[in-house]
Amino acid sequence: MVSESLTSANPIATSALSTADELQRSLALLRATFESTADGIVAVDREGRITHYNRKFVEMWEIPEGLMESRDFPPILAFILEQLQNPEKFCRQIKALSENTNIDYHTVLEFRDGRVFEYHSLPSKVGQEIVGRVWNFSDITERKHSEEQLCSSLKELTDFKCALDRSAIVAITDARGIITYINDKFCELSQYEREELIGKDHRVINSGYHSREFFKNLWGTIAQGKVWKGEIKNKAKDGSDYWVDTTIVPFLDENGKPFQYLAIRFDITQRKETESALRRSQKQLQAQTEQLKKTLGDLKRTQAQLVHSEKMSSLGQLVAGVAHEINNPVSFIYGNLSHATLYMEELLHLLQLYREHYPTPVPAIQEAAEEIEIEFLMQDVPSLLDSMKLGAERIRNIVRSLRNFSRLDEAQMKSVNLHEGIESTLLVLQNRLKAIPGRPIEIIKNYGNIPEIECYAGQLNQVFMNLLSNAIDALENQPEPRRISIKTEVAIDPPQNLELPNSPTSSAGTNSQPFVAIEIADNGPGISPADLQRLFDPFFTTKPVGKGTGLGLAISYQIVVEKHGGRLKCDSEPGRGAAFTIEIPLTQNTH
Repeated sequence: MVSESLTSANPIATSALSTADELQRSLALLRATFESTADGIVAVDREGRITHYNRKFVEMWEIPEGLMESRDFPPILAFILEQLQNPEKFCRQIKALSENTNIDYHTVLEFRDGRVFEYHSLPSKVGQEIVGRVWNFSDITERKHSEEQLCSSLKELTDFKCALDRSAIVAITDARGIITYINDKFCELSQYEREELIGKDHRVINSGYHSREFFKNLWGTIAQGKVWKGEIKNKAKDGSDYWVDTTIVPFLDENGKPFQYLAIRFDITQRKETESALRRSQKQLQAQTEQLKKTLGDLKRTQAQLVHSEKMSSLGQLVAGVAHEINNPVSFIYGNLSHATLYMEELLHLLQLYREHYPTPVPAIQEAAEEIEIEFLMQDVPSLLDSMKLGAERIRNIVRSLRNFSRLDEAQMKSVNLHEGIESTLLVLQNRLKAIPGRPIEIIKNYGNIPEIECYAGQLNQVFMNLLSNAIDALENQPEPRRISIKTEVAIDPPQNLELPNSPTSSAGTNSQPFVAIEIADNGPGISPADLQRLFDPFFTTKPVGKGTGLGLAISYQIVVEKHGGRLKCDSEPGRGAAFTIEIPLTQNTH
């Protein structure tokens, strides 16, 4: 019920659900693409555990269903190694890749039954972080056999061409790169007629995808009589692109110079599209992950605001209610004290006149005067009334301070005296400052000549309350002397390192705007560097369980930085206390 109400009332939560749905659809599309590829694909995490695989991988390696579903890597690897001609070599490759996680690797595997697999091993990344590897296996048995047949049949070129026409995309060029032969599969893939290509430069199918350095390396290799292998992106007649795995074999004359080149190609467009889809999906997943993190962060901050706002609202209402209830009878007493003083003065004057004109009273009056000590009463009553008036004024000041702290009637920004807010907060905390008999916490005030500033007074009082309460908590078990110092001043151009290293950056104070700085420092045990990094995170606290929620500093940071465009910093070293500095611009840009 709570999560449903929060979702319906909170657009951020709705956005999070929408993002999660989009993520599910993207994952479904990725799985469909993953399963439709003609290659066998398996993904492992950084510890070598199998995380994903497609059906083609299981079929190519003929792995029993139950064994694959277990994802138990050691027996699966043992099953694979039994099929290879050189299992030790494959084990060394796996070990090398586990030690060099950031490299791409490409080679072939030969089976005992004659099959040949080509595999690519690529690091799997989320952003810049390597989270595992993806292995792509292609069955190139037919291609391998075709290449072997090509090498064994060079003397009978016609038979060789016919054999290639059944299995590969074949083209022959002369030493200048002019096309002299292409087979049917070449025409089918490129969508050109044979007559449109024979006699043309090989660059007629260049897609413009590869750099000049790429082709410079290619031609430099084959011009030296060496075989070149690689993947090339070409352009078909209709403008579409396709990928081919290419092997170029130079034919040499009696002087060892190439006089023609044989290019054997295999269509790998589907595999490249799958790899591209995987990369796009990874980027999309990364973006959605970042969005989810942001949304969860917003939800966390919103929750912190709701909890703290409710807490401070309840405290403010309680303080305002108590102040109101005390104010009525105290105002009645204070208002009547002046009349009572006047009446008492008149009665005492009348009594003095009686004593002057009737110096010898009757025995009953004389006895009563001695019993009530009339002389003492006439001297003490004025002092008594003065004391009552002083006490009533003290209570009125306390009530005024309580009302000033709650500020329930000041929801809008206005100019206020921050010293009054600090004094009101100290008054509310008087019982905590004197909680330990004989060991009160000393408050050292160094107030500067600061003007009134535009702010949300009630919210800043909350910040003062949080910082002073934390300082009192820090001094709870400290030996004497226990001190809290409060310093205020006006300054311009604050240093640029006022935030914690991981705290958000505020623009306040970067344009020579004057501001008020309030420093609240204690001589407690201080804060460790590790805790200092997370000090303003919501729900982070160093206090024992049940003693703090971890919301006070996070909300204080939000009030100072977001609500007032100011800065909040903490300087501390273990064993040397902590000093929090609040910096608020004198005026706010409210338009």
